[in-house]
Order: sequence, then structure tokens, then C-alpha cells
Amino acid sequence: MAAVLLGVFRGFGGVQIRFRQAFSITSYAFLPMALASALALVAMHLADPDAFDVRNPLMLNAGWLVRAEGSPAWMRTLAGSVDLFSIWVMLLPALGFSVLAAQLAFRRSLGLVAGAWLVYVGLKTGWSALVG
Repeated sequence: MAAVLLGVFRGFGGVQIRFRQAFSITSYAFLPMALASALALVAMHLADPDAFDVRNPLMLNAGWLVRAEGSPAWMRTLAGSVDLFSIWVMLLPALGFSVLAAQLAFRRSLGLVAGAWLVYVGLKTGWSALVG
């Protein structure tokens, strides 16, 4: 992820940064996922094993709207991608890269990170539509 963001910010942002700077920003930006994992473990131990959904353990995303088995896989994947922690993880590298490159505004940095995230979600959704 750090290499992808490094390429995005060098190519589209015109910012000269090194890989280790991008790696440290990305590493710190993904720390909320450790909190999400810890909360998922707690939810897993407290929930009924038959009703627990491993793909959507916290229900903090739009995936709970389309969790029925009759809904298409691509719709479940797309809705499950929009959650509280992914938005949090998008805001943190945008802030880090905008602070690192003083000439880059936060809005532009957020657009670059969100663009990379949209490409990832599009590929993930397309794959689940193909596979099934």
C-alpha cells in the first residue's frame, strides 16, 4: 500500500518523497485497523456462533443493508467497503502526506488517497462480480 501511495503521490501529486517516508505514514495510518481487529475479536466471542458473519464482524459499514443471501456478491462487496474504519484510514494518510509535502493541500491529498481507494474497491467489486 505504501508503494501504491508513493506512486500516486509522485505521479499525480508531483511530490518528491522517499519510500521510507511513505511507508511510515502508511504504517501509522493503518493503526485503526488494529483497533477494528480487536473489536472484531470481542464481537466474535460475544455473538452467537451461528449468526456471526466473519466478513462483516462489526456491522459498521453499509454491508448490513444487503446482507441477505439473495443479494448479489458484488453488491455485498461494494457496500461492505464503505465503513467507518476505511474512512478513518483514508483520512490519516491524506493528512500525513499533506503535512509531509507542504505544497500539497489536504483536499488534494485526500482526493489522491480516495482515488486510489476507489480503484481498489472497483477492482475488488469487479472481481466478486466475476467470481460470483
